[in-house]
Amino acid sequence: MTNGVMVYMPFTISSNAPDHDEPLTFTNMSATDENGLAVALLATNGVLSVVVPPRVSAITRTNVGVRLTLVGSAGRNYTFQAATNLVSPQWLAFTNVVGSNGVFVDVTASNFPARFYRAVVSP
Repeated sequence: MTNGVMVYMPFTISSNAPDHDEPLTFTNMSATDENGLAVALLATNGVLSVVVPPRVSAITRTNVGVRLTLVGSAGRNYTFQAATNLVSPQWLAFTNVVGSNGVFVDVTASNFPARFYRAVVSP
């Protein structure tokens, strides 16, 4: 088999799970081929990230542009993005903001008849 799903491991994360990173470790694994013969497995441990989505808590007009206030989880990095329409948006990233009440000012807002904003978690 080349590049396909070999294992499906369903799990559930509670809707009120805290924002955190959890080590993901593979143990007690074995595999066999279609004839029941053991085959070698290469498993890479990783990290399962539970990330609470950021939200824009305030948008205000200032004398230099539009000021956006972001509420997110402390220590997470977020990116503010803007688009001029929502029909076929082309999101333009502005800046990385370190979470918990990050603030960004869009000094180019007055150049556009309409501006839509969102904040996304940065890798």
